[in-house]
Amino acid sequence: MTVTKTKKQLKVDGPLSVLYSCRIRLDDEQREKLREAHRTFRQQFAPEVKPSVMAGSTVTVQTAFSAPPSTYQEFGLSDLVVSDLIGTRDSIALTTIVSLQKLLGVEIISRKDLNEKFENYLDFILS
Repeated sequence: MTVTKTKKQLKVDGPLSVLYSCRIRLDDEQREKLREAHRTFRQQFAPEVKPSVMAGSTVTVQTAFSAPPSTYQEFGLSDLVVSDLIGTRDSIALTTIVSLQKLLGVEIISRKDLNEKFENYLDFILS
């Protein structure tokens, strides 16, 4: 059984002796999963669809929408930043990926994936 400590449980006397700086390169599938999760996240804040403006017409009125800024603030993000990260960045800092996953309620990279990648990296560096 693996015991994982939370940040509150982790006791450190002085600076950590080893720091890992990590950036994640998203593949197309991960990127699309984040895009879909962001669309779904934003849709929960969409106004109700209003009936057509004229009887018998198929014309409807739809107001542009996005999630209120406060929904992003806890994670230090904004709607624009999330869209930019998902769509245009070559790589994203691990801490930002974790924030995106928490905000959007989706997992694109797991602890198991990270452990495997770190082990492969250490094998490569230390060989």
